Amino acid sequence: MKTGAFFALAAATILLLSAAAGAVRLTETWSRSFAVGEKPRFELENVNGNITVEVWDARSIDVTAEIMVKAPGKSMARELYEGIDIASESDSARVAIATRLPRVREVAFLEPFTGDRPSIRVRYHVMVPRGTSISVRTVNGSIELDLPADMSAAAEAHTAHGRIVRR
Repeated sequence: MKTGAFFALAAATILLLSAAAGAVRLTETWSRSFAVGEKPRFELENVNGNITVEVWDARSIDVTAEIMVKAPGKSMARELYEGIDIASESDSARVAIATRLPRVREVAFLEPFTGDRPSIRVRYHVMVPRGTSISVRTVNGSIELDLPADMSAAAEAHTAHGRIVRR
């Protein structure tokens, strides 16, 4: 191998390794508890991330979202995080959660090679009272409904890219 080609390959390797080392991961938790009456309805819309729903005997719907942001730098990670909107509407009969993510900018030239492509994922874990009607959707993620066999309420689950498991 010629000396010039060797140095070019070495420089490219160092550049890729240093770029990969610069990825920032930011993880935050969002939690809410909603008091509900008898036989409430729960609706959740997500974009990118898994959803797990379980039943309990409390009279509230508890929602925990683990928000995970990956970006090439701290400022971009913070900017993406601050652009996430988890909107909620609730009363004693219905709780609705909608996840809106900011648009991720186009990737820089080396990002596909370094694994530093910005990404956002919101993973939900929800506890609902027995008898709750459930409607959950995500575009990119799996859905797990851990519901008792005697659950008489309706349960709808939709995902474009992922699997749906009902236990």
